[in-house]
Amino acid sequence: MNLTKIIIASENKSKAEELRKISKRFFPNIEVLTPSEIKIKVNYPEEGLSYEENAITKAKAAANACGLPAVSDDSGIEVEALGGAPGALSARYGATDSERNSRLLSDLSQITESQKRKARYWCSAAIAFPNEEVITASGEWCGRIIFEPKGKNGFGFDPIFFDEELGKTAAELSEEEKSIRSHRGKALNALFEDVSRLSRS
Repeated sequence: MNLTKIIIASENKSKAEELRKISKRFFPNIEVLTPSEIKIKVNYPEEGLSYEENAITKAKAAANACGLPAVSDDSGIEVEALGGAPGALSARYGATDSERNSRLLSDLSQITESQKRKARYWCSAAIAFPNEEVITASGEWCGRIIFEPKGKNGFGFDPIFFDEELGKTAAELSEEEKSIRSHRGKALNALFEDVSRLSRS
């Protein structure tokens, strides 16, 4: 398996940049592109009900459209007090990050004890090849939801997701800290480790 180019099955700039940096650690000479950078429009299927299903379908759609290996991930936040919601439906919790954060804080407004606001981020990542082969990996990040946003980095629920060990929200972490701690960093590192191992075999 000789990887020279891979497609990022997303036009989300923050996600694409994070994925680009992680992939370069394992494949320094690889060219990492989004579909729009090679003038291809990918029609992604409707989202499924699980993280892994979403990641696989998006990766396959991009691989088939572009004729190159494609990487995708799907992630969400699961809040214990809400029975695991919003989970795989996190992206549909609002139209913008700000709306999604506001809604989650509103849903938790009656939960005033910090330790009852436990949450975890979950990520499933997949790489699909034009020959239909698929490799997957996953990662989690445990913490809790604080009462108001803090920090200006990151995206999604990062300003209200608090890492107990580091004593910071995800939005207060540096890129280096986040790539080590985050659910997406763990999932993508595991995915590229598997791909790297297969490329050497």
